[in-house]
Amino acid sequence: MATTISVRLPDDLLARIDRRRLELGRDRSDTIEELIEHGLMLQGAPDATMSMAALLARACGRETGTKLADDDLDHFAEQEVRAHRMSRRRPVTGD
Repeated sequence: MATTISVRLPDDLLARIDRRRLELGRDRSDTIEELIEHGLMLQGAPDATMSMAALLARACGRETGTKLADDDLDHFAEQEVRAHRMSRRRPVTGD
Protein backbone atom coordinates (compact mmCIF):
# COMPACT_ATOMS: atom_id res chain seq x y z
CA MET A 1 0.00 0.00 0.00
CA ALA A 2 1.40 3.40 -0.98
CA THR A 3 1.25 6.42 1.30
CA THR A 4 1.23 9.98 0.06
CA ILE A 5 3.59 12.41 1.76
CA SER A 6 4.20 16.12 1.40
CA VAL A 7 7.77 17.44 1.36
CA ARG A 8 9.14 20.94 0.87
CA LEU A 9 12.02 20.97 -1.62
CA PRO A 10 14.20 23.88 -2.73
CA ASP A 11 13.68 24.97 -6.32
CA ASP A 12 17.17 23.85 -7.39
CA LEU A 13 16.61 20.34 -6.02
CA LEU A 14 13.24 20.08 -7.72
CA ALA A 15 14.86 21.18 -10.99
CA ARG A 16 17.49 18.42 -10.61
CA ILE A 17 14.76 15.87 -9.95
CA ASP A 18 12.85 17.04 -13.01
CA ARG A 19 15.97 16.77 -15.19
CA ARG A 20 16.46 13.23 -13.93
CA ARG A 21 12.79 12.47 -14.54
CA LEU A 22 13.06 13.61 -18.15
CA GLU A 23 16.22 11.54 -18.67
CA LEU A 24 14.45 8.44 -17.38
CA GLY A 25 11.12 9.14 -19.07
CA ARG A 26 9.25 8.77 -15.77
CA ASP A 27 6.88 10.91 -13.78
CA ARG A 28 8.07 12.96 -10.84
CA SER A 29 6.57 10.68 -8.18
CA ASP A 30 8.28 7.55 -9.54
CA THR A 31 11.58 9.40 -9.88
CA ILE A 32 11.47 10.67 -6.29
CA GLU A 33 10.59 7.19 -5.04
CA GLU A 34 13.56 5.72 -6.95
CA LEU A 35 15.91 8.38 -5.59
CA ILE A 36 14.77 7.71 -2.03
CA GLU A 37 15.18 3.94 -2.47
CA HIS A 38 18.67 4.39 -3.89
CA GLY A 39 19.60 6.78 -1.09
CA LEU A 40 18.49 4.23 1.50
CA MET A 41 20.52 1.49 -0.16
CA LEU A 42 23.80 3.43 -0.09
CA GLN A 43 26.76 1.23 0.46
CA GLY A 44 29.04 1.64 3.43
CA ALA A 45 32.34 3.45 3.40
CA PRO A 46 34.79 2.60 0.62
CA ASP A 47 37.58 0.18 1.34
CA ALA A 48 41.12 -0.39 0.12
CA THR A 49 40.06 -3.13 -2.32
CA MET A 50 38.10 -0.67 -4.49
CA SER A 51 39.73 0.39 -7.74
CA MET A 52 40.35 4.06 -8.48
CA ALA A 53 37.67 3.88 -11.18
CA ALA A 54 35.14 2.57 -8.65
CA LEU A 55 36.06 5.31 -6.17
CA LEU A 56 35.70 8.00 -8.82
CA ALA A 57 32.43 6.55 -10.07
CA ARG A 58 31.08 6.55 -6.53
CA ALA A 59 32.29 10.09 -5.88
CA CYS A 60 30.57 11.29 -9.06
CA GLY A 61 27.37 9.36 -8.35
CA ARG A 62 27.77 7.09 -11.37
CA GLU A 63 27.71 3.89 -9.39
CA THR A 64 24.22 2.45 -9.08
CA GLY A 65 22.46 4.28 -6.31
CA THR A 66 25.48 5.66 -4.55
CA LYS A 67 27.25 8.93 -4.19
CA LEU A 68 30.16 9.41 -1.90
CA ALA A 69 30.08 12.63 0.11
CA ASP A 70 33.14 14.85 0.01
CA ASP A 71 33.79 14.27 3.71
CA ASP A 72 33.68 10.49 3.22
CA LEU A 73 36.07 10.71 0.28
CA ASP A 74 38.45 12.92 2.27
CA HIS A 75 38.34 10.53 5.23
CA PHE A 76 39.01 7.54 2.97
CA ALA A 77 41.94 9.27 1.25
CA GLU A 78 43.46 10.28 4.60
CA GLN A 79 43.18 6.69 5.87
CA GLU A 80 44.84 5.32 2.77
CA VAL A 81 47.70 7.84 2.90
CA ARG A 82 48.22 7.08 6.59
CA ALA A 83 48.24 3.32 5.91
CA HIS A 84 50.67 3.77 3.01
CA ARG A 85 53.04 5.85 5.14
CA MET A 86 52.93 3.28 7.93
CA SER A 87 53.73 0.47 5.49
CA ARG A 88 56.70 2.45 4.11
CA ARG A 89 58.30 2.92 7.51
CA ARG A 90 61.10 0.52 8.10
CA PRO A 91 61.68 -0.79 11.59
CA VAL A 92 64.83 0.61 13.13
CA THR A 93 67.30 -2.16 13.83
CA GLY A 94 70.42 -1.69 15.90
CA ASP A 95 73.70 -3.18 14.74
